[in-house]
Amino acid sequence: MKLPSTSSSVAAPFTPRNNSSASTPANANVPSTQPRLKAKRRNVWEKADAILLTIGKDFDSFAHFLEVMFYNRIAGVPDPRTTRHVRAVTAFLGGETNVTMATVINLLYNHPQSRPSRDSPDFSLHFSPPDISSPRDINCARPALSTWALQIVGPELRRQTWELTQNDPTDPTDTTQLRASTNGRAKNIRLATWDAFGRVSIPRIASTYKRRARGLWYVTECCGAPTMNGVTVLRKRRPHNMVQVGAISCLTLSRNRYASGYLALPLAVWQFACRTHVDEKRAFSRFGFTDCAPGAFNLQDHIDRVMLQERRNLTAQSLRADIDWKYVHELTAIIWVRILVKFIPQLAHLRAEVAALLSSPGMTKRRLPKNRVTKMQPVGTNAEHSTETHGMMRALLDFFAQLGLDEKALENLIFMPRGDGASIAAIWRIKKFLCAHTEHYKAFRNIVPPGPEIFHTRWTKLNSISANSYAPASSGDPSGLSKSATAAGAKRPTNLKKVDFFPTSRSMKLFFEARVLDCWRYVIATLFSTSRPNLCLRISFGAEDIIEDGCWRV
Repeated sequence: MKLPSTSSSVAAPFTPRNNSSASTPANANVPSTQPRLKAKRRNVWEKADAILLTIGKDFDSFAHFLEVMFYNRIAGVPDPRTTRHVRAVTAFLGGETNVTMATVINLLYNHPQSRPSRDSPDFSLHFSPPDISSPRDINCARPALSTWALQIVGPELRRQTWELTQNDPTDPTDTTQLRASTNGRAKNIRLATWDAFGRVSIPRIASTYKRRARGLWYVTECCGAPTMNGVTVLRKRRPHNMVQVGAISCLTLSRNRYASGYLALPLAVWQFACRTHVDEKRAFSRFGFTDCAPGAFNLQDHIDRVMLQERRNLTAQSLRADIDWKYVHELTAIIWVRILVKFIPQLAHLRAEVAALLSSPGMTKRRLPKNRVTKMQPVGTNAEHSTETHGMMRALLDFFAQLGLDEKALENLIFMPRGDGASIAAIWRIKKFLCAHTEHYKAFRNIVPPGPEIFHTRWTKLNSISANSYAPASSGDPSGLSKSATAAGAKRPTNLKKVDFFPTSRSMKLFFEARVLDCWRYVIATLFSTSRPNLCLRISFGAEDIIEDGCWRV
């Protein structure tokens, strides 16, 4: 094959390579006029700079590039990524590259630029729970990563705790949920037996927690275990694994009351067998006592007020004058209206307004705060006769001893016992007989009974009403409670001087509401017959009690 020749280009003659002349120093110093065809090797920093230059031209920012790079495919939508894009992300996230995600996350979290400055609002947002902040609302990388990690770990720990409340399906001897009995309908119920309690041990429970809830065990270990040079140390005294078992057992019992087989139920059974539960209940009750204002139970202030004798001229007229009759009348009127709107369905829309009137500041006097629960300490009973003077005195001294209140503790403090009428009368007799003592404790001056309990007072009043207002069972007197009981189908008390409190109180409330509605019937009928201009309804009391044309304005 011949190559075409042109007049403008002449082929240079072939000259053989002279190795001896090419190695001489003179030829080595001759500069070459041939251009370099291979680019100079760049280091990784120069390569990164070139890539960032390209990213800056084609994307809004480096963060925008990462958002596009780690795009999550949406179901039902075509994937816009190329094959090269998908393979690169899959290899990185799948751990197929030399540099894994753990290395990148560590570099991001420990990078100096990820720390917020002290005057930055993100400085106090490290490890924020969801109710404080969201990772999307944090700008700096370190607090954003810590908050994200915490909000990922929190639900996982909650899930692991819930799994611990269920019986282990892989262990037939698991005692997570122990029941006292079973009706046979439920399957795989494990009963509480002495054999089950005998298998309970701290090492066994610890190994169960490690196996079933590794994350929860690690977190509690970080909270309770000491470390030395980054290595967890197991103390001979107060070992942290026992503390972890107790803490996790409390958490599981808090999530599910049936998950008592770990530690709660076996400890409770052994404490009951050793009779230590009584002392622990007393001690824990004292820890949870409700505190009061300083000086609220100061005995000297009470004695000073008694010495003023401001009640020496107390009479029945002065007691009557102390009653707020305007408040009583307004409250009674609202109660009458409440009975009416409760009985008539067409007035149901007024019930909320009437309830608001009853709870208004003018109608509530010294009401206890909502959701108030008084914390009490139970004490052991005794066999003393509280209605007798000597029996009540010995009973009070026994209660003081159980509470740990000696003469020194009660010398300048008021103690307010409560009871029925006979018990309060016995306390006042003690104070009368011992008034000659100069010491307050021995004279029982610091014992200030405020009066009988409200329950006993109401019961006494209920007995009085029953004895005075119940007519004979065969009586036809419509004003007698026996007639109302017969009409309502209520049971008549067998002993009118000592009635059952709750059935009798419910019956009397029913009688009262029925009579109030009867009064309303006469009042409304009178208004209807006189055609009062303020009557904006027509009402007919019959078998159906129908209200027409709106509402009645009182």
